[in-house]
Amino acid sequence: MNSNITINGEQYPVKMGFRALLDFEEMTGKNANQLGELSTKEMIALFYFGIKAGSRKEAKKFNYDFDGFIDLIEDYPEIIEQMGSLMTPEEGK
Repeated sequence: MNSNITINGEQYPVKMGFRALLDFEEMTGKNANQLGELSTKEMIALFYFGIKAGSRKEAKKFNYDFDGFIDLIEDYPEIIEQMGSLMTPEEGK
């Protein structure tokens, strides 16, 4: 999945590829086969690593660690809605 998310008025690419999955697995111990059984923290971590991977791929600065990303969600709760929209397949596709 490749898409974009807006955080504080700035667009960031999201890429849910192998890099994001490997970083997610390293942090959580869960692999791709367990993605249907994620806690809230794990879902946020997966999305965080997707943004980091997308930003890296497009050479865009994303200067947040995981705790900083959680703080962003606290300040900009619309990030959660965007996360949900990206994770839900569009009907008719």
